[in-house]
Amino acid sequence: MKLMHALGISPKGKQLIQYAEDKKGNAFSEKRIRAIVKLLQGHNDVMYVSEAGSPCISDPGHQLVDRIIESGFRVSVIPGACAVTSALMMSGFNANKFVFEGFLDKRPKRRKDALTVLRDLGRTAVVFENPVRLRQTLSDVEEIFGAHTQVAICREMTKMHEDFIRGKLGMMKHLIPENVDLKGEIVVVIEGRDDMVEEHV
Repeated sequence: MKLMHALGISPKGKQLIQYAEDKKGNAFSEKRIRAIVKLLQGHNDVMYVSEAGSPCISDPGHQLVDRIIESGFRVSVIPGACAVTSALMMSGFNANKFVFEGFLDKRPKRRKDALTVLRDLGRTAVVFENPVRLRQTLSDVEEIFGAHTQVAICREMTKMHEDFIRGKLGMMKHLIPENVDLKGEIVVVIEGRDDMVEEHV
């Protein structure tokens, strides 16, 4: 609704359907997917919009898009700002080949296992993180990747309070003091091991 008002679009005469995830990470109600497909079958146009982030990127929208395609309808995309590519550009790291992991698992062992896989791939890696877990995640990244690996931390990109920090993992604890209350959307870009080798050749 906020987005519609900001763009001067009246909701009058339009059907609005909330489509999100529940606490278990499942898309809200199979019933809602069927309702949206039924609208398309009735020759209506349907727009899927996100007020924060890109639809289908770390978002349950892929389930909806998959069902729409399977039902024989065409999906068109109007690209907008994307945190993944924006953070890559801000980082200055090699983005010719990169891997996007989304949000890392909250459970320590699974988080470290995922980070080990990312390290072994040797490519620049992009992850999303919650401000509350950022320091612990950076500690885990340092443990797996090593203190000399560089990271870029991008917060609230394209917004009024945009913030950017880049440096070696071993220095991050000094660059992000414990007494600072972090807020907002955070993207962490981890320099790929292959890029580090190229720099020192």
